[in-house]
Parts: sequence; structure tokens; C-alpha cells
Amino acid sequence: MDNLANRPCPGPSVAAFRAWVQDALADLNLSAAGLGRDIGLGKNTLAQFLNDPARDIRMGTAHDVTCKLREIAHDRGVTLPKLRVTWNV
Repeated sequence: MDNLANRPCPGPSVAAFRAWVQDALADLNLSAAGLGRDIGLGKNTLAQFLNDPARDIRMGTAHDVTCKLREIAHDRGVTLPKLRVTWNV
């Protein structure tokens, strides 16, 4: 139940989160493997999520990804796109 698709609270859809991460990686000129490594994921874990529309992501991993991308953007003075949050209905 702790996957993004089954979230019990407001949050982005899996597709919206996937697109946001892809945009943020491009804006920051980062690789999925590098970001994954920085937050303790296997080198292919994030890339597999980004490249497979049927793949879900754990809430904790989504949180870690979001926090790290925002931290890097802040350090570089980059404004990331907004992430649309909705109820899972």
C-alpha cells in the first residue's frame, strides 16, 4: 500500500511523477543512475521506473528522489517545474 499508485493521501500520479523526475533530471543535467546512487538505490532502479510506464515507485523512494532533486536544484540556483498533486481517486 505504500506505492505511489496506492497512496492514501494527496500526491502526484505515477505518470506525473515520472514526467517530473525526467524533466528535473534534464534541467539539472543529471543521470538517473547518478541520482539513484546518491540516494542509495541500485544503479538501474530509477532508470527502470522512468523507462517502464507500468512500473510503480515506493512512497519513500519518491520522497527521497524529490528531496534530493530539490536539494541539488537549490544548490545550483535552478527552479524546478511544479509537481501537480491530486487525490488518488
